[in-house]
Amino acid sequence: MPFTIRLGPTYYNQGILNPGVDASRFLGKDGDPIRIRFSEGAEPVISKINRTANSSGAVRVVGENSRIARWFQANFREGDTVEGRVVDPHTIELLAR
Repeated sequence: MPFTIRLGPTYYNQGILNPGVDASRFLGKDGDPIRIRFSEGAEPVISKINRTANSSGAVRVVGENSRIARWFQANFREGDTVEGRVVDPHTIELLAR
């Protein structure tokens, strides 16, 4: 399941990752672990699914967000769009340009 996020200041600087309502339907339960993979081979990040941070119940990835922010900053500029995909209920892959 593909998804797109726009790197606003919070995403870009803090590594917040919300894949959206549609993609969230394919992800695990609140509190489950989630692996964030990076298409160019950077070391994956193990985080946690939070479904209470967004009023819609959509997933927010929490934990190791500074590593996600550093990846955003190394591969994109603030305001850019990042493509991602849900690989399985506990894995997201983010695609570098």
